[in-house]
Amino acid sequence: MKNKHQSLSWRQSTVIGSMLFGLFFGAGNLIFPVQMGQEAGANLWPAALGFVVTAVGLPLLSVVAIGVSGSKGLNDMSERVLPKYGHIFTALLYFVLGPLLSIPRTATVSYEIGFSQFNQHPALLFAYSVFFFLCVAYFSLKPSGIMTWVGKWMNPVFLIFLAMILAGVLLTGDTFSFADFPVAPKYQEAPFLQGFLNGYNTMDVIAGLIFGILVVRSIHQVGVTEDRDVAMGTIKSGALSMGLMAVIYFLLTMLGARSLEDIGLAQNGGEALIQIVATKFGIFAGILLFLVMFVACLKTAIGLIVSCAETFAEIYPHILNQEKWTYVFIGISFVIANAGLDAILAWAVPFLAFMYPLSIVIALLHLVPAWSKRPVIMRWTLAFTLVPACFDLQHALPTGSIPILDQIATAIFPFYSYGFAWVLPAILGLLIGLVHSYIIRKD
Repeated sequence: MKNKHQSLSWRQSTVIGSMLFGLFFGAGNLIFPVQMGQEAGANLWPAALGFVVTAVGLPLLSVVAIGVSGSKGLNDMSERVLPKYGHIFTALLYFVLGPLLSIPRTATVSYEIGFSQFNQHPALLFAYSVFFFLCVAYFSLKPSGIMTWVGKWMNPVFLIFLAMILAGVLLTGDTFSFADFPVAPKYQEAPFLQGFLNGYNTMDVIAGLIFGILVVRSIHQVGVTEDRDVAMGTIKSGALSMGLMAVIYFLLTMLGARSLEDIGLAQNGGEALIQIVATKFGIFAGILLFLVMFVACLKTAIGLIVSCAETFAEIYPHILNQEKWTYVFIGISFVIANAGLDAILAWAVPFLAFMYPLSIVIALLHLVPAWSKRPVIMRWTLAFTLVPACFDLQHALPTGSIPILDQIATAIFPFYSYGFAWVLPAILGLLIGLVHSYIIRKD
């Protein structure tokens, strides 16, 4: 029976919010705040606050944009510019972020950290990835159950294991003061700004747009179908998910800073996490760390596979159905995880750098329905965003950026060196689009 004119209950919102958090929070989200805490030391609070503003704020805006605009997902949002643009942009973004990059990394990262204490022979990676992707396939081929699997089971289990690590480090040992810990050079002068840039560079706003389709479908699944109720349910679930993420980011940053006293400054966040768990949990460290990483990566991989397969089945239904797309993406991810992730990663990052500002602009425009419903406004804004996005692409090329182009971009676009070259051009494009729209409506 359909639940018309009735909003999500808090229990339903909590389950869907838990699912969204579970899909978002992978190994990278676990590792990076620990590294930031180690480097920020005594300045961890402003650094963590800056990180949360962008690493949580921007993804929240992307989820809210889906709710406010009444969109079904990224394809629905982007095809409002032009249908063909929407299909190409959405397919490229899902394919690059999914089977070419993030899904293979869920297998390799969980293997590298979870099996860090063992001799990592290529045959062991092959065997592990077979097991990992069989698990992914089992859950992904039952997409209607993703809310139950991830929201009710996997994410709570992950949070329990993570809570054991956090409590084992933060609530034990001698009394200490964060003010006594050393601060890395880049966090000494402007820790808030550095944290802000770190959070921006997680690119999780893209994940918000990608997983939005699953949030909307889950809300429909519990019987809420009216546009207004779906919008409010999306916003409520997104706020719960991102609120929990903000709390955990702060705790992980504290964990990283606290660990300086026990292990010193590690090479990276993954190495720090391995040493932290080994110091506090002894012989159980390997098991606990493996469980945390395995569950964290598994739930993210499931979400990405289901989102990619569902979206490609929507855009290209004449080629394959959702089940067959699922097999295709799992197969591609498995091959890349075992054969050439580093090379793919080097070339995938520039494309993400190119699509990232375009994704942010699409999300921001959909926060104001009056703008997103006028294609001319979206076209002008995205056209002006496209130019600095091309400079971002060349700047991130693995072969190295072209110096003369970097010099031109630095001279033309304010904040280019910080990754915000798109901001002022996008505002200019928006203003032109508003004027153009006004003229059209007046005529």
